[in-house]
Amino acid sequence: MVRILFIALVNFCIVMFATTAYSNILDLDEQECRPELIKKPTKKGMKVVGELSGFDPCHQSVTIKISQGGVNNPLFISIHGGGGKKDSTAITDEFYKMGFSTLIFDAFEMNGSYGSSPIGNSSRQKMLFRITSQAYDWVVQNPKLNPDSIYIYGVSNGASVALNLASIVSGDNVKGVIAEAPTPVGIGYPNTISVPALIVFGKLDDFAAPKGKKRWAVSDPCRFVSFFSEAPIGTAKTCSKKTPNGKMLTTIEWVNRVKFKDKGSIEVEYIDDVAHAGFYGPLTIETRADRFRRRNLPVKPFMENQGWSTGGGAKGRQALLTSISNFVGQ
Repeated sequence: MVRILFIALVNFCIVMFATTAYSNILDLDEQECRPELIKKPTKKGMKVVGELSGFDPCHQSVTIKISQGGVNNPLFISIHGGGGKKDSTAITDEFYKMGFSTLIFDAFEMNGSYGSSPIGNSSRQKMLFRITSQAYDWVVQNPKLNPDSIYIYGVSNGASVALNLASIVSGDNVKGVIAEAPTPVGIGYPNTISVPALIVFGKLDDFAAPKGKKRWAVSDPCRFVSFFSEAPIGTAKTCSKKTPNGKMLTTIEWVNRVKFKDKGSIEVEYIDDVAHAGFYGPLTIETRADRFRRRNLPVKPFMENQGWSTGGGAKGRQALLTSISNFVGQ
Protein backbone atom coordinates (compact mmCIF):
# COMPACT_ATOMS: atom_id res chain seq x y z
CA MET A 1 0.00 0.00 0.00
CA VAL A 2 2.79 2.38 0.97
CA ARG A 3 4.65 1.47 -2.27
CA ILE A 4 1.54 2.19 -4.34
CA LEU A 5 1.05 5.55 -2.67
CA PHE A 6 4.73 6.40 -3.18
CA ILE A 7 4.58 5.56 -6.90
CA ALA A 8 1.39 7.57 -7.28
CA LEU A 9 3.01 10.55 -5.55
CA VAL A 10 6.10 10.34 -7.78
CA ASN A 11 3.96 10.14 -10.91
CA PHE A 12 1.89 13.10 -9.75
CA CYS A 13 5.06 15.16 -9.22
CA ILE A 14 6.39 14.21 -12.65
CA VAL A 15 3.15 15.27 -14.29
CA MET A 16 3.07 18.54 -12.36
CA PHE A 17 6.71 19.26 -13.25
CA ALA A 18 6.12 18.48 -16.90
CA THR A 19 3.02 20.67 -16.98
CA THR A 20 4.89 23.54 -15.38
CA ALA A 21 8.00 23.16 -17.53
CA TYR A 22 6.15 22.82 -20.81
CA SER A 23 3.03 24.88 -20.28
CA ASN A 24 4.37 27.37 -22.85
CA ILE A 25 4.38 24.79 -25.66
CA LEU A 26 1.59 25.38 -28.16
CA ASP A 27 -1.03 22.63 -28.09
CA LEU A 28 -1.90 21.39 -31.55
CA ASP A 29 -5.06 19.59 -32.55
CA GLU A 30 -4.64 16.34 -34.44
CA GLN A 31 -6.25 17.86 -37.53
CA GLU A 32 -3.43 20.42 -37.65
CA CYS A 33 -0.86 17.67 -38.22
CA ARG A 34 0.45 17.12 -41.75
CA PRO A 35 2.30 13.78 -41.72
CA GLU A 36 1.57 13.35 -45.42
CA LEU A 37 4.06 16.16 -46.14
CA ILE A 38 6.97 14.15 -44.75
CA LYS A 39 8.69 12.48 -47.71
CA LYS A 40 11.70 10.22 -48.11
CA PRO A 41 14.28 11.81 -50.41
CA THR A 42 17.59 9.97 -50.84
CA LYS A 43 21.23 11.01 -50.84
CA LYS A 44 23.15 10.74 -54.09
CA GLY A 45 26.70 11.97 -53.93
CA MET A 46 26.61 15.51 -52.54
CA LYS A 47 22.91 15.93 -53.33
CA VAL A 48 19.57 15.04 -51.79
CA VAL A 49 17.32 13.86 -54.61
CA GLY A 50 13.62 13.03 -54.83
CA GLU A 51 10.61 14.87 -53.45
CA LEU A 52 11.49 17.03 -50.45
CA SER A 53 9.41 17.19 -47.28
CA GLY A 54 7.09 20.03 -46.38
CA PHE A 55 6.29 21.47 -42.95
CA ASP A 56 4.48 19.23 -40.49
CA PRO A 57 3.83 21.27 -37.30
CA CYS A 58 3.46 18.02 -35.34
CA HIS A 59 6.86 16.63 -36.35
CA GLN A 60 9.01 15.65 -33.39
CA SER A 61 11.63 18.27 -34.24
CA VAL A 62 9.17 21.18 -34.06
CA THR A 63 9.02 23.32 -30.92
CA ILE A 64 6.58 26.23 -30.64
CA LYS A 65 6.86 28.24 -27.44
CA ILE A 66 4.33 30.92 -26.55
CA SER A 67 5.71 33.93 -24.67
CA GLN A 68 4.37 35.00 -21.31
CA GLY A 69 2.54 37.79 -23.13
CA GLY A 70 0.41 35.24 -24.98
CA VAL A 71 -0.26 34.52 -28.62
CA ASN A 72 -0.58 38.19 -29.52
CA ASN A 73 3.12 38.79 -28.93
CA PRO A 74 5.52 38.83 -31.90
CA LEU A 75 6.83 35.46 -33.09
CA PHE A 76 10.32 34.46 -34.24
CA ILE A 77 10.69 31.71 -36.86
CA SER A 78 14.25 30.32 -36.61
CA ILE A 79 16.07 28.66 -39.50
CA HIS A 80 19.08 26.54 -38.62
CA GLY A 81 22.34 26.05 -40.50
CA GLY A 82 24.15 23.02 -41.87
CA GLY A 83 24.43 21.37 -38.46
CA GLY A 84 20.68 21.11 -37.91
CA LYS A 85 18.38 22.48 -35.22
CA LYS A 86 21.13 22.72 -32.62
CA ASP A 87 22.73 25.55 -34.62
CA SER A 88 19.92 27.94 -33.73
CA THR A 89 18.56 26.52 -30.46
CA ALA A 90 20.57 28.69 -28.06
CA ILE A 91 19.83 31.99 -29.77
CA THR A 92 16.16 31.04 -30.18
CA ASP A 93 16.02 30.54 -26.41
CA GLU A 94 17.33 34.09 -26.10
CA PHE A 95 14.53 35.38 -28.32
CA TYR A 96 12.06 33.72 -25.96
CA LYS A 97 13.72 35.40 -22.96
CA MET A 98 13.34 38.72 -24.82
CA GLY A 99 9.56 38.20 -24.80
CA PHE A 100 8.98 36.65 -28.22
CA SER A 101 7.10 33.49 -29.05
CA THR A 102 9.32 31.13 -31.03
CA LEU A 103 9.03 28.46 -33.69
CA ILE A 104 12.02 26.21 -34.36
CA PHE A 105 12.37 22.91 -36.24
CA ASP A 106 14.89 20.64 -37.95
CA ALA A 107 14.38 20.62 -41.71
CA PHE A 108 16.99 17.89 -42.14
CA GLU A 109 15.28 15.54 -39.71
CA MET A 110 12.05 16.03 -41.62
CA ASN A 111 13.90 14.86 -44.73
CA GLY A 112 15.78 11.94 -43.17
CA SER A 113 18.66 13.70 -41.35
CA TYR A 114 20.77 14.21 -44.47
CA GLY A 115 21.95 17.57 -43.19
CA SER A 116 24.65 15.91 -41.06
CA SER A 117 25.98 14.07 -44.13
CA PRO A 118 28.54 15.59 -46.52
CA ILE A 119 26.12 17.28 -48.89
CA GLY A 120 26.25 20.58 -50.74
CA ASN A 121 24.76 23.87 -49.58
CA SER A 122 22.25 23.77 -52.43
CA SER A 123 20.54 20.63 -51.13
CA ARG A 124 20.59 21.95 -47.57
CA GLN A 125 19.07 25.27 -48.56
CA LYS A 126 16.39 23.66 -50.72
CA MET A 127 15.22 21.57 -47.75
CA LEU A 128 15.33 24.62 -45.49
CA PHE A 129 13.53 26.88 -47.96
CA ARG A 130 10.61 24.56 -48.63
CA ILE A 131 9.94 23.80 -44.98
CA THR A 132 10.42 27.38 -43.74
CA SER A 133 8.24 28.92 -46.44
CA GLN A 134 5.48 26.45 -45.55
CA ALA A 135 6.00 27.12 -41.82
CA TYR A 136 5.53 30.83 -42.53
CA ASP A 137 2.30 30.16 -44.45
CA TRP A 138 1.09 27.94 -41.60
CA VAL A 139 1.76 30.64 -38.98
CA VAL A 140 -0.06 33.29 -41.03
CA GLN A 141 -3.13 31.06 -41.29
CA ASN A 142 -3.11 29.79 -37.68
CA PRO A 143 -5.61 31.57 -35.38
CA LYS A 144 -3.59 30.47 -32.34
CA LEU A 145 -0.65 32.65 -33.42
CA ASN A 146 -0.12 36.31 -34.30
CA PRO A 147 0.12 36.57 -38.11
CA ASP A 148 0.79 40.32 -38.07
CA SER A 149 4.10 40.44 -36.21
CA ILE A 150 6.54 37.81 -37.45
CA TYR A 151 10.33 37.94 -37.47
CA ILE A 152 12.50 35.45 -39.34
CA TYR A 153 15.99 34.57 -38.13
CA GLY A 154 18.45 32.37 -40.01
CA VAL A 155 22.07 31.39 -39.42
CA SER A 156 24.61 30.27 -42.03
CA ASN A 157 22.72 28.24 -44.67
CA GLY A 158 19.55 29.31 -42.86
CA ALA A 159 20.60 32.95 -43.22
CA SER A 160 20.77 32.59 -47.00
CA VAL A 161 17.29 31.08 -46.94
CA ALA A 162 16.04 33.93 -44.72
CA LEU A 163 17.25 36.49 -47.29
CA ASN A 164 15.41 34.63 -50.06
CA LEU A 165 12.26 34.67 -47.95
CA ALA A 166 12.72 38.42 -47.43
CA SER A 167 11.95 38.76 -51.13
CA ILE A 168 8.59 37.00 -51.10
CA VAL A 169 6.97 37.37 -47.67
CA SER A 170 4.46 40.12 -47.01
CA GLY A 171 5.44 43.18 -45.02
CA ASP A 172 1.96 43.03 -43.50
CA ASN A 173 3.07 39.87 -41.68
CA VAL A 174 6.87 39.92 -41.48
CA LYS A 175 8.32 42.94 -39.71
CA GLY A 176 11.94 41.99 -40.25
CA VAL A 177 14.45 39.32 -41.26
CA ILE A 178 17.77 38.70 -39.51
CA ALA A 179 20.46 36.83 -41.45
CA GLU A 180 23.51 35.86 -39.40
CA ALA A 181 26.52 34.90 -41.54
CA PRO A 182 24.80 34.13 -44.87
CA THR A 183 26.61 32.66 -47.89
CA PRO A 184 26.01 33.09 -51.63
CA VAL A 185 26.91 29.40 -52.09
CA GLY A 186 23.72 27.35 -52.42
CA ILE A 187 20.56 28.63 -54.08
CA GLY A 188 21.95 32.15 -54.42
CA TYR A 189 20.44 35.47 -53.33
CA PRO A 190 17.20 37.14 -54.54
CA ASN A 191 17.07 40.11 -56.90
CA THR A 192 14.73 42.06 -54.62
CA ILE A 193 14.04 42.52 -50.90
CA SER A 194 10.51 43.35 -49.72
CA VAL A 195 10.90 43.70 -45.94
CA PRO A 196 13.54 45.19 -43.61
CA ALA A 197 16.56 42.90 -43.30
CA LEU A 198 19.56 42.89 -40.97
CA ILE A 199 22.70 41.02 -42.03
CA VAL A 200 25.11 40.33 -39.17
CA PHE A 201 28.66 39.02 -39.40
CA GLY A 202 31.09 38.27 -36.60
CA LYS A 203 34.30 40.17 -37.31
CA LEU A 204 36.20 36.91 -36.76
CA ASP A 205 34.03 34.87 -39.13
CA ASP A 206 36.26 33.17 -41.70
CA PHE A 207 34.06 30.07 -42.02
CA ALA A 208 34.50 28.45 -45.46
CA ALA A 209 36.58 31.44 -46.58
CA PRO A 210 40.13 31.26 -47.97
CA LYS A 211 42.74 31.79 -45.28
CA GLY A 212 43.11 35.51 -44.59
CA LYS A 213 39.61 36.39 -45.85
CA LYS A 214 36.27 36.68 -44.07
CA ARG A 215 32.84 35.20 -44.56
CA TRP A 216 31.42 38.28 -46.28
CA ALA A 217 34.14 38.00 -48.98
CA VAL A 218 33.31 34.40 -49.96
CA SER A 219 32.91 34.09 -53.74
CA ASP A 220 33.09 30.59 -55.20
CA PRO A 221 32.64 29.44 -58.80
CA CYS A 222 29.07 29.52 -60.10
CA ARG A 223 29.02 25.71 -60.35
CA PHE A 224 28.37 25.63 -56.60
CA VAL A 225 25.02 27.44 -57.06
CA SER A 226 21.85 25.57 -58.02
CA PHE A 227 18.66 27.24 -59.25
CA PHE A 228 15.62 26.34 -57.14
CA SER A 229 12.27 26.97 -58.81
CA GLU A 230 10.47 27.57 -55.50
CA ALA A 231 12.85 30.38 -54.51
CA PRO A 232 12.52 33.94 -55.85
CA ILE A 233 14.37 34.87 -59.02
CA GLY A 234 17.88 35.94 -58.16
CA THR A 235 21.58 35.43 -58.70
CA ALA A 236 21.14 31.71 -59.46
CA LYS A 237 19.45 32.67 -62.72
CA THR A 238 22.73 33.91 -64.22
CA CYS A 239 25.28 32.21 -61.94
CA SER A 240 24.81 28.44 -61.59
CA LYS A 241 25.95 25.13 -63.01
CA LYS A 242 24.96 26.44 -66.44
CA THR A 243 27.73 29.04 -66.15
CA PRO A 244 30.35 26.92 -64.33
CA ASN A 245 33.26 29.20 -65.13
CA GLY A 246 31.61 32.30 -63.70
CA LYS A 247 32.21 33.72 -60.22
CA MET A 248 29.37 34.46 -57.82
CA LEU A 249 28.88 37.82 -56.13
CA THR A 250 30.12 38.13 -52.57
CA THR A 251 27.43 38.93 -50.01
CA ILE A 252 28.52 42.57 -49.83
CA GLU A 253 28.59 42.93 -53.61
CA TRP A 254 25.05 41.57 -53.69
CA VAL A 255 23.92 44.00 -50.96
CA ASN A 256 25.14 46.88 -53.13
CA ARG A 257 23.15 45.65 -56.15
CA VAL A 258 19.92 44.24 -54.74
CA LYS A 259 16.73 46.19 -55.45
CA PHE A 260 14.23 47.19 -52.78
CA LYS A 261 10.45 47.10 -53.13
CA ASP A 262 7.56 47.60 -50.74
CA LYS A 263 9.16 47.89 -47.26
CA GLY A 264 12.54 46.49 -48.27
CA SER A 265 15.83 47.68 -46.78
CA ILE A 266 19.12 46.13 -45.63
CA GLU A 267 21.45 46.94 -42.75
CA VAL A 268 24.84 45.22 -42.38
CA GLU A 269 26.61 45.03 -39.01
CA TYR A 270 29.91 43.49 -37.91
CA ILE A 271 30.24 42.25 -34.32
CA ASP A 272 33.46 42.04 -32.28
CA ASP A 273 34.29 38.84 -30.37
CA VAL A 274 32.14 36.69 -32.69
CA ALA A 275 33.13 34.24 -35.43
CA HIS A 276 30.65 32.08 -37.36
CA ALA A 277 27.29 31.60 -35.59
CA GLY A 278 27.84 33.44 -32.32
CA PHE A 279 25.66 31.12 -30.22
CA TYR A 280 26.98 27.91 -31.80
CA GLY A 281 29.43 27.45 -28.92
CA PRO A 282 32.59 28.95 -27.36
CA LEU A 283 34.69 31.17 -29.61
CA THR A 284 37.04 28.86 -31.50
CA ILE A 285 39.55 30.18 -34.04
CA GLU A 286 40.77 27.44 -36.35
CA THR A 287 41.10 26.15 -39.90
CA ARG A 288 38.98 23.44 -41.42
CA ALA A 289 41.98 21.12 -41.06
CA ASP A 290 42.14 21.90 -37.32
CA ARG A 291 38.47 21.00 -36.94
CA PHE A 292 38.91 17.70 -38.78
CA ARG A 293 41.97 16.77 -36.73
CA ARG A 294 40.09 17.37 -33.49
CA ARG A 295 37.43 14.96 -34.68
CA ASN A 296 39.94 12.38 -35.94
CA LEU A 297 38.71 12.81 -39.50
CA PRO A 298 40.86 12.63 -42.65
CA VAL A 299 42.43 15.98 -43.55
CA LYS A 300 42.84 17.04 -47.19
CA PRO A 301 45.53 19.59 -48.16
CA PHE A 302 43.07 22.36 -49.17
CA MET A 303 41.61 22.35 -45.65
CA GLU A 304 44.81 23.88 -44.27
CA ASN A 305 43.97 27.10 -46.10
CA GLN A 306 40.26 27.32 -45.33
CA GLY A 307 38.92 29.16 -42.29
CA TRP A 308 36.54 27.34 -39.97
CA SER A 309 36.19 29.60 -36.91
CA THR A 310 32.92 29.40 -34.95
CA GLY A 311 31.10 30.63 -31.88
CA GLY A 312 31.37 33.77 -29.82
CA GLY A 313 32.61 35.19 -26.55
CA ALA A 314 30.31 36.52 -23.83
CA LYS A 315 30.72 40.16 -24.89
CA GLY A 316 30.26 39.27 -28.53
CA ARG A 317 27.07 37.34 -27.90
CA GLN A 318 25.63 40.21 -25.90
CA ALA A 319 26.54 42.63 -28.69
CA LEU A 320 24.86 40.32 -31.21
CA LEU A 321 21.66 40.22 -29.13
CA THR A 322 21.79 44.00 -28.70
CA SER A 323 22.05 44.44 -32.46
CA ILE A 324 19.05 42.19 -33.04
CA SER A 325 17.10 43.84 -30.21
CA ASN A 326 17.69 47.27 -31.70
CA PHE A 327 16.58 46.04 -35.10
CA VAL A 328 13.30 44.62 -33.83
CA GLY A 329 12.71 47.56 -31.50
CA GLN A 330 12.78 45.65 -28.23
